Amino acid sequence: MSVKIAVLGHGVVGSGVVELFYKNKASIEKRAGTEIDIKYILDLRDFPDSPYKDKFTKNFDDILKDDEIVAEALAGYSGGS
Repeated sequence: MSVKIAVLGHGVVGSGVVELFYKNKASIEKRAGTEIDIKYILDLRDFPDSPYKDKFTKNFDDILKDDEIVAEALAGYSGGS
């Protein structure tokens, strides 16, 4: 089994999540006991020079309709009060 995740947003936090995930991918997979990969990065901006440019989407429905996605990482939500 392989786990696919989506990162919602590629600002300071989202890009950091992606960077740290790939930097620590082997360790994360070892602890999880399965292969894990980022399938989508959702952002309205273009990142043509990114090493992950093939993972970007501007359409949230791509993520919602994808049965492989098991987790989303969303930055910037404070929970409100």
